[in-house]
Amino acid sequence: MDIGMTIPNTYQQWISCFEFLSKRTVSDEYIEMLKAGSCPGINNVIAQFLARLQETVNNMLNRSTRSCTKLLNESLEEGDFSNIEVILRRHYKEMMRCRFYLNISFIPDEYVSELDNTTVSEIRRYWKTMKKYFVDLTEETGNSDLYDMVYFIDRLVTKDK
Repeated sequence: MDIGMTIPNTYQQWISCFEFLSKRTVSDEYIEMLKAGSCPGINNVIAQFLARLQETVNNMLNRSTRSCTKLLNESLEEGDFSNIEVILRRHYKEMMRCRFYLNISFIPDEYVSELDNTTVSEIRRYWKTMKKYFVDLTEETGNSDLYDMVYFIDRLVTKDK
């Protein structure tokens, strides 16, 4: 059974799903599929479920930010600016997928709201730091290609507001 495209309908299947999400990049279709998931008896394991959920979100976000930073550093070291926008866009989408919990209907609304506030805040903090890095690097080098990246980051992070 490929957990990658199995709709989770038990606590154990959700835990397997969380492990999958923690280790792999997933598509928008995968995230959308989670809407159909369920978990009978969730009230008996809600605390454990929510702890694993938050751990998964943190793992996904950390993996995405590390990967983005690593790939950007490699491109900048090589002086190759041609794929920076692709890296930024792809990782921005990955970070938005960290909000997969918005698709899980049986999680308490208050918890979803708190988790989302924290997650969105962390995502914004990362992009603010990234933007500052490009601004500083642009001022240091005078490279106009880098200034384009500052503009691109602004467009990227403000399109969802």
